Amino acid sequence: MVSLYTNFRNQRRTQRYGRKISDHLKSFEDKGYDSPIIITGYPKSGNTWLARVVAEAIGCPVLGFAGLRGHEEIAMEGFERTSRSYVLKSHHTRDMLDLVSHPNLKILTIVRDPRDVAVSGKHYLFKGQTDAESKMVEIMTNCAGGAGWDRRSWSEYVDPFLDPYMPMARYEDMLEAPCDTLQLLFRKARIPVDKARIAAAIENQSFEKARQRFEAEKDPAKLHHMRQGRAGAYKNELSDENRQRLTRSLAPTMVDLSYLS
Repeated sequence: MVSLYTNFRNQRRTQRYGRKISDHLKSFEDKGYDSPIIITGYPKSGNTWLARVVAEAIGCPVLGFAGLRGHEEIAMEGFERTSRSYVLKSHHTRDMLDLVSHPNLKILTIVRDPRDVAVSGKHYLFKGQTDAESKMVEIMTNCAGGAGWDRRSWSEYVDPFLDPYMPMARYEDMLEAPCDTLQLLFRKARIPVDKARIAAAIENQSFEKARQRFEAEKDPAKLHHMRQGRAGAYKNELSDENRQRLTRSLAPTMVDLSYLS
């Protein structure tokens, strides 16, 4: 049970982050940017990929991570693009983002099968640790009652985004039908749809083309951030015990998103 003090502390932290992100957005206005797009989602859900695809399809840059000035965000690119729009990546919770104040802000979110999130997370967040899988699954199923993504279960993070007014894409749909999925996402967010630009962005940001580009650039950080870019890896890479633990704990949300029937 979360104490009154913990609730108060979380509310203060949430408010602080809301102000911090708002101030960050305001700081771009002096540089000629006035139309921010925040791409948010639970870590290892395809946030970086979606941020780059959206930015390229619109013709604007990815300028960093929401609320962190000067942060060398892995998704950053497209600085040569001329636009009043810009994209920021985020893992912030819905209640934090609801407090962000900006008249032109658009928020898009991405969600991924939590079993695949666990596989990707164990390799990236806990690389080299013998108990990496258990640690990742513990974070995803533990209801710690905190303000950040890592202090809430995957369901506690995702559920607030499941409303008809929040533009959301499933990672799996982006893989299977990327053009249709991105067009639908843009329409929900009231972003102008240019089918040719969307198709070109999806092609250029494909897993193989991105890997080739980062290899040519000799960028080990971006290469490390990539793994396989596919769905269903959990079937071979997640233990039966942890697969069952995730489905028991997260079943209602997984059913809502058609990850379980």
